[in-house]
Amino acid sequence: MRKAWVYQRKNIKGWWVGWYEAGRRKSRAMPNKALAEQFARRIELQSNPDIYYDPVKISWDHACAEYLDYKRYVERRADETIRDINKTFTHFRRICGPVPSVKIDQRIVNRFVTARSKQNISPATVNKDTRNLKSFVRWLVRQRYSRVALDWLTQKEVAKPVIALTEKQLRSLLIAAMDYGHQWYILVLLAVTTGLRRRDVEVLTWSSFDFESGTISTSAQKTGKGLWNHPVHPVAIAEIVKYQSVCPEGQARIFTDKWHASKWNKIRCRAGLPGFRFRDLRSSCGSFVAQAGYSTSVVQRILQHSTPALTAKSYIQIDPVVREAVESIPITPVD
Repeated sequence: MRKAWVYQRKNIKGWWVGWYEAGRRKSRAMPNKALAEQFARRIELQSNPDIYYDPVKISWDHACAEYLDYKRYVERRADETIRDINKTFTHFRRICGPVPSVKIDQRIVNRFVTARSKQNISPATVNKDTRNLKSFVRWLVRQRYSRVALDWLTQKEVAKPVIALTEKQLRSLLIAAMDYGHQWYILVLLAVTTGLRRRDVEVLTWSSFDFESGTISTSAQKTGKGLWNHPVHPVAIAEIVKYQSVCPEGQARIFTDKWHASKWNKIRCRAGLPGFRFRDLRSSCGSFVAQAGYSTSVVQRILQHSTPALTAKSYIQIDPVVREAVESIPITPVD
């Protein structure tokens, strides 16, 4: 059994934790004895995973801070993901209070999920909070801060219809966007032909494009994932080359104007699409590719989704396989 020990150094303030790792002695300074003993306990847990220990009790604030650091610096999660997790922690503290790690049990988790379900929020938001809390509790178990096995309640989500453009509507939208400037036209064109999110398109620079191969390389602002050699439609490449020829020299970014919701509202109203959201251009891209006969896995790769199920559920308006199956029914009109 590998042990860690707590000690003080002569003429040096604070407490120290010492242990052996891979045959080498290591040490770490701590501000007080309580934290030093807690850290020593943690080192022993990590060094002796085959020996049973009671979980180490840490405060709610300490656990949340350590978990957020783990997500931010170890898993390299995007800032938006960190904000979502922090919101879940805020709601949990408001409903259940600052519960220590060893006190989180089935009763407290059910209380949190039930309280969130009774509020005026969508089931998808409740399920997101549940997933964040589930990931947090699993991390507590791995760190030996807890040892509970929980059942997680999920809310049934109402399926929303996928909104996608037709070819005629897309042309009307591109014409309306051109009336408000070349940048708006290129913004809409890139969004519908690449399937990128608006923020991913807005941060593109000229160096992001490889005009010879017809691809772009960037990173997703929401997930932090790298998008390398992402294909771009030849028409979009040709239009971007034209736009580059009229841009002033030294302009690094393609889009210099900030996003204006009022302008987008005018563009979609002029195109006869008053309720159309910019994010629906992404689902339009997926639907166009699917209706061309390509499989869901191809659409998934274009939209950079984690699973094909998410693609089929939220981003494909009409499944071509389903359409072909319906059209195969042997029926003829009656005169």
